[in-house]
Amino acid sequence: MGLRINTNVSALAAIRNLGRNDRAQARTLEHLSTGLRINRASDDPSGLVISEQLRSQIGSLRQAAENTQNDNNMIATADAALEEMSNLLNDVKGSIVFALNTAGASPEQVAAEQESVDGAILAINRIVNTARYADGGLLNGQSSFISTSIAASIDDLNLRRINFPPGSSPLDIAVTLTGSRDSAGTFAAALPAQGSISFGAAGASGAIVRIVGPRGSADVSLGDLAPVADIATAFNNVRSQTGAYVDGGNILRTEEFGTNERVTVTVLDGQLDAVDNINDAAAAANLTSGQSVMSVGTNAVATINGASFTANGRHFNIVNDLGEFSFSLSSDPTVADKSAGLPALGLLDNGSGTTSFSVQRSGLGMQLNSTAVGSDHLQIGINALDVGTLGFERIRNVLRNPTAADAAGEEAGGRLKSLLTGGANDLLNGDLSRADEIIDASIKQVAGTRAFLGSLSEKVLTPNLNSVEVAIQNLSASESSIRDLNFAEETSAFTKSQILFQTGIASLASANLVPQAVLSLLR
Repeated sequence: MGLRINTNVSALAAIRNLGRNDRAQARTLEHLSTGLRINRASDDPSGLVISEQLRSQIGSLRQAAENTQNDNNMIATADAALEEMSNLLNDVKGSIVFALNTAGASPEQVAAEQESVDGAILAINRIVNTARYADGGLLNGQSSFISTSIAASIDDLNLRRINFPPGSSPLDIAVTLTGSRDSAGTFAAALPAQGSISFGAAGASGAIVRIVGPRGSADVSLGDLAPVADIATAFNNVRSQTGAYVDGGNILRTEEFGTNERVTVTVLDGQLDAVDNINDAAAAANLTSGQSVMSVGTNAVATINGASFTANGRHFNIVNDLGEFSFSLSSDPTVADKSAGLPALGLLDNGSGTTSFSVQRSGLGMQLNSTAVGSDHLQIGINALDVGTLGFERIRNVLRNPTAADAAGEEAGGRLKSLLTGGANDLLNGDLSRADEIIDASIKQVAGTRAFLGSLSEKVLTPNLNSVEVAIQNLSASESSIRDLNFAEETSAFTKSQILFQTGIASLASANLVPQAVLSLLR
C-alpha cells in the first residue's frame, strides 16, 4: 500500500465515474423531459434516419387526407348544384308534357308554362355560372378538360378522367374502328320495271303491314300496287309511333344504332316484297300474310390504346389505362375523316379507319397520396352544363343514296336553350317532340355527371381517406416505437443513475479523506 499526496488515484477514479453518472443522469433527464428517446443524432443514428423518413411520410399523408376531404367537399358542393338543376329540368319536362295536351290546355296556359320554362332555364344557367368552390367554377367548363384536334367524326366527347403519362401533354388518343356501324333497316323494294309492289298473282288488293320499332308498333294500310313513294310516306307517317323511318334510298331504318335497335315488318294481309338489308341482303322474299322480316343493327367496334371496345351502337364508353371517357361517332353521312381513311359514318360498310382527339393537361388535379407518381394522383374533368351545352348535337338521320332533294335529311336533337321563348323548340310554336328529346337528354347528362361525381366520392375518395388514415395510424405507431420514450424503462434508468450519482459523491468524499491519513504518520 502506498500513500500519495500529490496524486489521489482513488479520487480520480471517483471523479471519472461521477462524471459518467452525471452525463447519464443528464441524458435520462432530457429523455424524460421531452418524452423522446431520440433527441439528437448521437442518440440513435440509424433510428433517426428512418424516423425522419416516417415523419415526412406521415406529414404528407396528413396533407393527402386533408386534400381528399377538400375534394369530397367540392364534390358535395357540385352535387348540391346539380340536384337543383335536376329539379328544374324535371319541372321543364312537366311543362312540355302539359303543352302536348292540346285538348285540355288553352294557349294562355301554354304561354304561362313557357314563362315557367324560361324561368327554369335561366335559373339553370345562373346555377351553372355561380357554382364555385374556392373561387373555381365547377359547372361552367372551368373544371373540364381542354380537348383539341377533335376529329369531325366524333360527337359529344365527355372526358371524365384522364391519366397523363409523364411528359405527355397534350395526350393524343387514337380510335381505330374495326367493326361496322349502322342502324337497323329493312328494304322495301319495287318490282322490276313497274316501280310498284305486287301483292300476288291472284290480284289481291292492297296489304296491311305491321311495323314494330324501338318506340312501339303501328299498322299501315297500303293500296294495291302502291308505288315505293307512297309506301315510304305511309311508313314515315307513323314514325313517331315506331321510331323507324324510310330514308332516301327506300330503306326503313331505326333512328339510332346498335344491336338493341331492331325493326320488324310483318304482313298481316296481302303481300309485300321485303328484305333484311343489314343482316342478310340475299334474303329477298315476297312476304305474304303472317310472314315477317326483322333487321337488327350492329355496334361499332374500335381499338383504343391496344384494347378492343364495343360501342352501344355508335356510343363508346371507355374505361382503361388512359382514363374514363365517352364519345359518339357522328351519324351525319356527310361527315368523314377522309385523310385518315375513315368511311362516311352511317353507311353500310365494314371499312376501318382511325379517328382521334387530343387532351391538354387540364381539368381538376386530385393529389390523393404522398408522392408525385401517377398512381397517387387523379385528374378529372367536369364538363360544362350550361343551357348551350345541355341536350345533344343536332344531327341528320342516316340517308341511303341521298338525292339533292333530301340530302339535308331530317334533323333531330338540339340544345336546352332552344326551349326559350322564340327558340326552335319552345312550347308555343316549336317542335315539342324534339323539345321532349332535348329535355330527356339534359336530364340524362346532369344525372350522369352526378353519378360520376357520386361514384368518385363513394368509391375513390372516401376509401382513399380511410386508407390514408389507417396508414397514418400505422406509420405513427412505427415512428413512435422508434423515437418515443419508454417511460417505464427510462424511469428505471433514471433511478439507477441517481443512485450511482449519489454513491459517486460519497465515494469522492471518502477518496478525498485518504491523503489526510498521512498526517497520522507525522505525529
